[in-house]
Amino acid sequence: MPAKSSDDETLRMPAVTDPDNGAETAESMEGTAGIASAAGNAAKEPSQSVADAVKSANEAHASMANDEAIAQVATKQSRWKRFKHWRKRRPFAGGLLLILSGIAIAAPAYITVRISDLLVMISTVSGVSTLLIGAALIMFGLGSWFRQETSTYLGVLSILVAIIALPTSNLGGFLIGSLLGIIGGALAFAWQPQDRQKVSNKEKSEAKEVAVSA
Repeated sequence: MPAKSSDDETLRMPAVTDPDNGAETAESMEGTAGIASAAGNAAKEPSQSVADAVKSANEAHASMANDEAIAQVATKQSRWKRFKHWRKRRPFAGGLLLILSGIAIAAPAYITVRISDLLVMISTVSGVSTLLIGAALIMFGLGSWFRQETSTYLGVLSILVAIIALPTSNLGGFLIGSLLGIIGGALAFAWQPQDRQKVSNKEKSEAKEVAVSA
């Protein structure tokens, strides 16, 4: 019989598997898969943390922008409320008309207008009196604003000065200044302490309503 080669015997020999080695191989594969999944999760965690940080930064920026807008609106409202409160506690309209009256009387005597080659200027012999009367009316208007207790006397003086301005100051600033002065003086004269008391009582009632509603 022909001798069989060792190669043929090797090929024909059944493969022998070691169960212990197979179990160890499976366990090592599972460990490798776990390590890979853990590495993948670890790689995902930094990207998620970066996205969360960006989201939180955007939210903080939006909240800061909203806070700034609310603060600006509240500041504007508080300024308007303070102005309204200041205006209600004094003869504001009368003082404003007196200031405008003084400007209307004093300005024309010192204003020159150039039209192409022509220089238009109001020439008057009562320049000093015009300046004094205009300045007096402006001071009366400011005094009625900042010294409300003297508004009665300042109103009477304003009416007299506005009437005097008719013959002495270019017909009282071409009648406009005298009319404004008379009306402003009348409003300042009509501002009486009881009116201020009514305003203060109204403000107290409004404050109580706000406190009750809060």
